[in-house]
Amino acid sequence: MGLPTQPIPNSATKPAPYGMLKVSLILLTIAVAWAVIVIASATQVGTDWLKRISGLLLLATIGTGYWAKRMWSEILRIEAEPTFRRKHRSFALKAMIAICAVLLLVAEEGIRVGTHVRHVKKIEALTEQLEALAPKSVPTKQQFVQIARQATPTMAEYIHRCSKLEPVLNDYESNLRDGDRLLGQVLEELQHLKADRGYAAIIPMYAVIQNITRKDLESARAFRKEVDYGKQLAALTPDDQVRFYKTNILPVKSDEKRIANEEIDILKDAKAHDIALGDLYREVGIQ
Repeated sequence: MGLPTQPIPNSATKPAPYGMLKVSLILLTIAVAWAVIVIASATQVGTDWLKRISGLLLLATIGTGYWAKRMWSEILRIEAEPTFRRKHRSFALKAMIAICAVLLLVAEEGIRVGTHVRHVKKIEALTEQLEALAPKSVPTKQQFVQIARQATPTMAEYIHRCSKLEPVLNDYESNLRDGDRLLGQVLEELQHLKADRGYAAIIPMYAVIQNITRKDLESARAFRKEVDYGKQLAALTPDDQVRFYKTNILPVKSDEKRIANEEIDILKDAKAHDIALGDLYREVGIQ
Protein backbone atom coordinates (compact mmCIF):
# COMPACT_ATOMS: atom_id res chain seq x y z
CA MET A 1 0.00 0.00 0.00
CA GLY A 2 1.49 3.28 -1.16
CA LEU A 3 1.87 6.50 0.81
CA PRO A 4 -0.88 9.08 0.39
CA THR A 5 0.13 11.89 -1.93
CA GLN A 6 -0.98 15.58 -2.09
CA PRO A 7 -2.38 16.83 -5.36
CA ILE A 8 0.03 18.94 -7.36
CA PRO A 9 -1.12 22.60 -7.25
CA ASN A 10 -2.52 23.80 -10.56
CA SER A 11 -2.16 27.48 -11.25
CA ALA A 12 -5.19 27.34 -13.53
CA THR A 13 -7.38 26.65 -10.54
CA LYS A 14 -6.61 30.12 -9.18
CA PRO A 15 -9.24 32.60 -10.47
CA ALA A 16 -7.96 35.22 -12.86
CA PRO A 17 -8.26 38.72 -11.28
CA TYR A 18 -10.71 40.17 -13.79
CA GLY A 19 -12.50 42.06 -11.02
CA MET A 20 -9.29 43.83 -9.95
CA LEU A 21 -8.43 44.47 -13.61
CA LYS A 22 -11.78 46.13 -14.17
CA VAL A 23 -11.29 48.30 -11.08
CA SER A 24 -7.79 49.29 -12.23
CA LEU A 25 -9.06 50.07 -15.74
CA ILE A 26 -11.88 52.19 -14.32
CA LEU A 27 -9.40 54.16 -12.18
CA LEU A 28 -7.03 54.46 -15.14
CA THR A 29 -9.87 55.76 -17.30
CA ILE A 30 -10.80 58.28 -14.62
CA ALA A 31 -7.19 59.47 -14.35
CA VAL A 32 -6.76 59.78 -18.13
CA ALA A 33 -10.22 61.35 -18.49
CA TRP A 34 -9.32 63.89 -15.83
CA ALA A 35 -6.15 64.73 -17.75
CA VAL A 36 -8.09 64.97 -21.04
CA ILE A 37 -10.75 67.30 -19.64
CA VAL A 38 -8.09 69.50 -18.03
CA ILE A 39 -6.05 69.67 -21.24
CA ALA A 40 -9.14 70.30 -23.36
CA SER A 41 -10.23 73.07 -21.00
CA ALA A 42 -6.73 74.54 -20.92
CA THR A 43 -6.79 75.03 -24.69
CA GLN A 44 -9.63 77.50 -24.12
CA VAL A 45 -8.76 79.20 -20.82
CA GLY A 46 -4.93 79.02 -20.71
CA THR A 47 -2.34 76.66 -19.31
CA ASP A 48 -1.50 78.25 -15.95
CA TRP A 49 -3.71 75.96 -13.89
CA LEU A 50 -2.67 72.94 -16.00
CA LYS A 51 0.94 73.50 -14.91
CA ARG A 52 -0.11 73.50 -11.27
CA ILE A 53 -1.72 70.03 -11.37
CA SER A 54 0.28 68.35 -14.16
CA GLY A 55 2.41 66.42 -11.62
CA LEU A 56 -0.65 64.99 -9.87
CA LEU A 57 -2.23 64.00 -13.19
CA LEU A 58 0.97 62.28 -14.30
CA LEU A 59 1.32 60.40 -11.02
CA ALA A 60 -2.32 59.22 -11.08
CA THR A 61 -2.04 58.04 -14.69
CA ILE A 62 1.24 56.18 -14.17
CA GLY A 63 0.05 54.57 -10.93
CA THR A 64 -3.26 53.30 -12.27
CA GLY A 65 -1.64 52.27 -15.58
CA TYR A 66 0.99 50.21 -13.75
CA TRP A 67 -1.69 48.52 -11.66
CA ALA A 68 -3.77 47.64 -14.74
CA LYS A 69 -0.66 46.25 -16.49
CA ARG A 70 0.13 44.03 -13.49
CA MET A 71 -3.43 42.68 -13.37
CA TRP A 72 -3.40 41.95 -17.09
CA SER A 73 -0.03 40.18 -16.84
CA GLU A 74 -1.40 38.11 -13.96
CA ILE A 75 -4.44 37.09 -16.04
CA LEU A 76 -2.19 36.07 -18.95
CA ARG A 77 -0.05 34.03 -16.59
CA ILE A 78 -3.02 32.24 -15.02
CA GLU A 79 -4.85 31.75 -18.32
CA ALA A 80 -1.80 30.84 -20.38
CA GLU A 81 -3.51 28.12 -22.44
CA PRO A 82 -4.24 28.97 -26.10
CA THR A 83 -7.94 28.33 -25.47
CA PHE A 84 -8.12 31.63 -23.52
CA ARG A 85 -6.70 33.82 -26.30
CA ARG A 86 -10.06 34.51 -27.89
CA LYS A 87 -11.46 35.49 -24.49
CA HIS A 88 -8.49 37.82 -23.91
CA ARG A 89 -8.88 39.48 -27.33
CA SER A 90 -12.59 39.99 -26.74
CA PHE A 91 -12.01 41.52 -23.29
CA ALA A 92 -9.23 43.80 -24.55
CA LEU A 93 -11.35 44.99 -27.49
CA LYS A 94 -14.37 45.75 -25.31
CA ALA A 95 -12.22 47.53 -22.73
CA MET A 96 -10.51 49.63 -25.43
CA ILE A 97 -13.82 50.61 -27.04
CA ALA A 98 -15.31 51.59 -23.67
CA ILE A 99 -12.25 53.62 -22.66
CA CYS A 100 -12.07 55.42 -26.04
CA ALA A 101 -15.78 56.24 -25.92
CA VAL A 102 -15.43 57.69 -22.42
CA LEU A 103 -12.38 59.76 -23.42
CA LEU A 104 -14.12 61.15 -26.51
CA LEU A 105 -17.11 62.23 -24.44
CA VAL A 106 -14.84 63.71 -21.80
CA ALA A 107 -12.79 65.62 -24.38
CA GLU A 108 -15.96 67.09 -25.86
CA GLU A 109 -17.17 68.10 -22.41
CA GLY A 110 -13.76 69.55 -21.57
CA ILE A 111 -13.86 71.75 -24.66
CA ARG A 112 -17.41 72.83 -23.82
CA VAL A 113 -16.50 73.68 -20.23
CA GLY A 114 -13.33 75.46 -21.32
CA THR A 115 -15.24 77.50 -23.90
CA HIS A 116 -17.87 78.40 -21.32
CA VAL A 117 -15.24 79.53 -18.84
CA ARG A 118 -13.45 81.57 -21.51
CA HIS A 119 -16.63 83.46 -22.39
CA VAL A 120 -17.42 84.03 -18.71
CA LYS A 121 -13.94 85.42 -18.08
CA LYS A 122 -14.24 87.69 -21.13
CA ILE A 123 -17.58 89.03 -19.88
CA GLU A 124 -16.10 89.66 -16.44
CA ALA A 125 -13.18 91.56 -17.98
CA LEU A 126 -15.48 93.64 -20.19
CA THR A 127 -17.76 94.40 -17.23
CA GLU A 128 -14.76 95.64 -15.27
CA GLN A 129 -13.89 97.95 -18.18
CA LEU A 130 -17.44 99.29 -18.26
CA GLU A 131 -17.31 99.93 -14.53
CA ALA A 132 -13.97 101.70 -14.92
CA LEU A 133 -15.50 103.91 -17.62
CA ALA A 134 -18.38 105.05 -15.40
CA PRO A 135 -16.40 107.42 -13.08
CA LYS A 136 -15.42 109.64 -16.01
CA SER A 137 -18.46 109.19 -18.24
CA VAL A 138 -21.12 110.04 -15.63
CA PRO A 139 -19.80 113.51 -14.67
CA THR A 140 -19.07 114.30 -18.32
CA LYS A 141 -22.66 113.44 -19.26
CA GLN A 142 -24.00 115.55 -16.39
CA GLN A 143 -21.88 118.51 -17.52
CA PHE A 144 -23.00 118.01 -21.12
CA VAL A 145 -26.69 117.93 -20.15
CA GLN A 146 -26.29 121.00 -17.94
CA ILE A 147 -24.72 123.09 -20.71
CA ALA A 148 -27.05 121.75 -23.40
CA ARG A 149 -30.11 122.77 -21.35
CA GLN A 150 -28.72 126.18 -20.49
CA ALA A 151 -31.12 129.01 -21.32
CA THR A 152 -29.79 131.44 -23.94
CA PRO A 153 -32.13 134.44 -24.30
CA THR A 154 -29.69 136.34 -26.56
CA MET A 155 -27.73 135.31 -29.61
CA ALA A 156 -24.46 136.19 -27.87
CA GLU A 157 -25.31 133.88 -24.99
CA TYR A 158 -26.24 131.14 -27.43
CA ILE A 159 -22.90 131.47 -29.24
CA HIS A 160 -21.08 131.36 -25.91
CA ARG A 161 -23.05 128.30 -24.88
CA CYS A 162 -21.97 126.51 -28.11
CA SER A 163 -18.32 127.33 -27.46
CA LYS A 164 -18.58 125.88 -23.92
CA LEU A 165 -20.41 122.80 -25.15
CA GLU A 166 -17.85 121.75 -27.76
CA PRO A 167 -14.99 120.52 -25.49
CA VAL A 168 -17.45 118.72 -23.20
CA LEU A 169 -19.11 117.18 -26.26
CA ASN A 170 -15.73 115.85 -27.40
CA ASP A 171 -15.23 113.93 -24.16
CA TYR A 172 -18.88 112.87 -23.95
CA GLU A 173 -18.91 111.45 -27.49
CA SER A 174 -15.60 109.64 -26.91
CA ASN A 175 -16.97 108.01 -23.75
CA LEU A 176 -20.12 106.95 -25.60
CA ARG A 177 -18.09 105.31 -28.37
CA ASP A 178 -16.03 103.42 -25.80
CA GLY A 179 -19.19 102.31 -24.00
CA ASP A 180 -20.88 101.21 -27.21
CA ARG A 181 -17.82 99.18 -28.20
CA LEU A 182 -17.66 97.42 -24.82
CA LEU A 183 -21.41 96.77 -24.75
CA GLY A 184 -21.25 95.26 -28.22
CA GLN A 185 -18.49 92.89 -27.09
CA VAL A 186 -20.45 91.92 -23.94
CA LEU A 187 -23.53 91.12 -26.03
CA GLU A 188 -21.42 89.09 -28.46
CA GLU A 189 -20.02 87.02 -25.59
CA LEU A 190 -23.47 86.60 -24.02
CA GLN A 191 -24.77 85.05 -27.24
CA HIS A 192 -22.41 82.14 -26.62
CA LEU A 193 -23.90 81.66 -23.13
CA LYS A 194 -27.60 82.12 -23.86
CA ALA A 195 -28.22 78.43 -23.14
CA ASP A 196 -27.45 79.34 -19.52
CA ARG A 197 -30.62 80.85 -18.03
CA GLY A 198 -28.68 83.18 -15.76
CA TYR A 199 -26.78 84.79 -18.62
CA ALA A 200 -29.75 84.70 -20.99
CA ALA A 201 -31.72 86.75 -18.46
CA ILE A 202 -29.31 89.72 -18.65
CA ILE A 203 -29.12 89.89 -22.45
CA PRO A 204 -32.23 92.16 -22.72
CA MET A 205 -30.77 94.56 -20.14
CA TYR A 206 -27.48 94.96 -22.00
CA ALA A 207 -29.34 95.23 -25.32
CA VAL A 208 -31.44 98.13 -24.00
CA ILE A 209 -28.38 99.85 -22.53
CA GLN A 210 -26.63 99.60 -25.88
CA ASN A 211 -29.71 100.97 -27.68
CA ILE A 212 -29.77 103.91 -25.27
CA THR A 213 -26.04 104.46 -25.75
CA ARG A 214 -26.48 104.51 -29.52
CA LYS A 215 -29.34 107.00 -29.18
CA ASP A 216 -27.03 109.15 -27.05
CA LEU A 217 -24.43 108.91 -29.82
CA GLU A 218 -27.03 109.95 -32.37
CA SER A 219 -27.97 112.86 -30.11
CA ALA A 220 -24.30 113.82 -29.69
CA ARG A 221 -23.89 113.94 -33.46
CA ALA A 222 -26.91 116.23 -33.70
CA PHE A 223 -25.46 118.52 -31.01
CA ARG A 224 -22.14 118.45 -32.88
CA LYS A 225 -23.95 119.73 -35.93
CA GLU A 226 -25.64 122.43 -33.84
CA VAL A 227 -22.30 123.52 -32.34
CA ASP A 228 -20.73 123.74 -35.79
CA TYR A 229 -23.61 125.93 -36.93
CA GLY A 230 -23.41 127.96 -33.75
CA LYS A 231 -19.75 128.81 -34.37
CA GLN A 232 -20.71 130.28 -37.76
CA LEU A 233 -23.14 132.75 -36.17
CA ALA A 234 -20.41 134.98 -34.78
CA ALA A 235 -19.35 136.10 -38.26
CA LEU A 236 -22.89 137.10 -39.32
CA THR A 237 -24.87 140.29 -38.90
CA PRO A 238 -27.78 140.21 -36.43
CA ASP A 239 -30.36 139.86 -39.22
CA ASP A 240 -28.37 137.10 -40.92
CA GLN A 241 -27.94 135.37 -37.57
CA VAL A 242 -31.71 135.15 -37.12
CA ARG A 243 -32.24 133.80 -40.63
CA PHE A 244 -29.36 131.33 -40.26
CA TYR A 245 -30.68 130.19 -36.88
CA LYS A 246 -34.18 129.55 -38.24
CA THR A 247 -32.97 127.87 -41.43
CA ASN A 248 -30.21 125.64 -40.07
CA ILE A 249 -30.24 125.41 -36.28
CA LEU A 250 -33.94 125.02 -35.52
CA PRO A 251 -34.22 121.84 -37.69
CA VAL A 252 -31.24 120.39 -35.78
CA LYS A 253 -32.92 121.19 -32.47
CA SER A 254 -36.01 119.37 -33.74
CA ASP A 255 -33.83 116.32 -34.44
CA GLU A 256 -32.41 116.53 -30.91
CA LYS A 257 -35.90 116.57 -29.44
CA ARG A 258 -37.00 113.66 -31.64
CA ILE A 259 -34.01 111.57 -30.58
CA ALA A 260 -34.68 112.34 -26.90
CA ASN A 261 -38.31 111.22 -27.29
CA GLU A 262 -37.22 108.02 -29.04
CA GLU A 263 -34.87 107.31 -26.16
CA ILE A 264 -37.71 107.74 -23.68
CA ASP A 265 -39.85 105.36 -25.74
CA ILE A 266 -37.08 102.73 -25.57
CA LEU A 267 -36.99 103.07 -21.79
CA LYS A 268 -40.77 102.93 -21.47
CA ASP A 269 -40.82 99.71 -23.49
CA ALA A 270 -38.04 98.28 -21.31
CA LYS A 271 -39.98 99.22 -18.18
CA ALA A 272 -43.09 97.51 -19.58
CA HIS A 273 -41.02 94.34 -20.01
CA ASP A 274 -39.70 94.53 -16.42
CA ILE A 275 -36.09 95.10 -17.47
CA ALA A 276 -34.18 96.42 -14.46
CA LEU A 277 -32.41 99.65 -15.40
CA GLY A 278 -32.66 101.65 -12.17
CA ASP A 279 -31.00 105.05 -12.66
CA LEU A 280 -31.79 105.19 -16.38
CA TYR A 281 -35.51 105.26 -15.58
CA ARG A 282 -35.08 107.92 -12.93
CA GLU A 283 -33.04 110.15 -15.26
CA VAL A 284 -36.04 110.54 -17.59
CA GLY A 285 -38.69 110.57 -14.88
CA ILE A 286 -40.06 107.04 -15.42
CA GLN A 287 -41.37 105.58 -12.16
